[in-house]
Amino acid sequence: VNVDLRLPGGPDPDPELPGHGNLELATIVGDASGQVDELTPEDVAAGAQVTIPWLAVDGTELLEEDDKLHLVWGTQPSHALAPVSAAEAAAKVNINRPVPPTVLASEPSGTVQMAYTVTRVFGASGEENTAHSPSKPVVLLRGEDLPGGGTALKELEFTDLNRFGAIDIEKAQRDLPVKIELYGNVAVGDTIVIHLSADDSQ
Repeated sequence: VNVDLRLPGGPDPDPELPGHGNLELATIVGDASGQVDELTPEDVAAGAQVTIPWLAVDGTELLEEDDKLHLVWGTQPSHALAPVSAAEAAAKVNINRPVPPTVLASEPSGTVQMAYTVTRVFGASGEENTAHSPSKPVVLLRGEDLPGGGTALKELEFTDLNRFGAIDIEKAQRDLPVKIELYGNVAVGDTIVIHLSADDSQ
């Protein structure tokens, strides 16, 4: 590492560790499901709320008024969040920011690594120092990645039933034809499983 001590420095939001290990992990909650760090297709369509802790791991206050905040979502360019306001700095509470659907949908279904950055401006020339939080895995399920594109699949139909529209003992003893209407994004290799349950009501 080459260090030029002639360059001006300034306040670092997390000066203790080069990896900024003093920043707590953020959490994200889906607007539709209310689930923490597990986003459903409905959440991707509706958006979510990310929470950045006010306190650091060691219990000290991490944030200050006008600190710039960015959300790091997977491999996408960081998404700018509203900076810390004067009211939030006075209240000293965790910071909540909306995450729009366009950001959530920018990564495919699976596990998305989420992190955040805090940037502090100092000096007359507007120099900046940025602290990076550790990343955490968030479960993401997008509707367009589901069979049927996130819409409900149509019911299957048994095409050889008795006169009561049921499967009786006689018909149950042989193979029954079934009709399954394919969904819009069907692909070769998709596995279709039929789940049956008996009606034992009287």
